Amino acid sequence: MNYRPFSNCVACDYADGIAVLNLQTNIYYSLDPVGATVWAALVPGADIATIVAAVTEEFDVTAEVCKPDIESLLSDMATQNLVETFP
Repeated sequence: MNYRPFSNCVACDYADGIAVLNLQTNIYYSLDPVGATVWAALVPGADIATIVAAVTEEFDVTAEVCKPDIESLLSDMATQNLVETFP
């Protein structure tokens, strides 16, 4: 399964992370540096392995540790219509 930002979202740098605005709901979400790395990996569209690789390259964490957290973040983001899946 691949993930990408939902088309109704825009993002910009904010402090040490990013802010994401859902244009449909007008609700802002802030992502910390790890979340910002996840978002950057999502922009061109990415599968979970690619996202995990981006996080493990940027931060001192193993894939085994971060994968469940990334899956949870993606699930939360999908619930808020920030990301969508595609084949």
